[in-house]
Amino acid sequence: MFMSSCVWDKGELPPPSAQCDTASVTFTNEIGMIFVAKCSTCHTQSPFSGNLNVNSYAEVKERVDNGKFQALVFDSMPFSMPPAGKLPDTTLARIQLWIDAGACE
Repeated sequence: MFMSSCVWDKGELPPPSAQCDTASVTFTNEIGMIFVAKCSTCHTQSPFSGNLNVNSYAEVKERVDNGKFQALVFDSMPFSMPPAGKLPDTTLARIQLWIDAGACE
């Protein structure tokens, strides 16, 4: 018996080329969970580091729309997030897919 699934159990998300439905990459379904998993130490409790609550779609979307989010997550200048090191490439690819699709809630 052979079974297939979209579940990824290796600690990071599958690359966009995987056989998963990329149309459902939304803040609620996937991206918010990445932020909570990777950013919760600093960005889910008041006072929020950088005045950003990653549980708030509106706050994250505002940063995406003005480019500040991409500068911190994808670029390394002046500093990058998370401070412990760059997110895995597959996770960054999922976030970029979400942004390219309009950063839907």
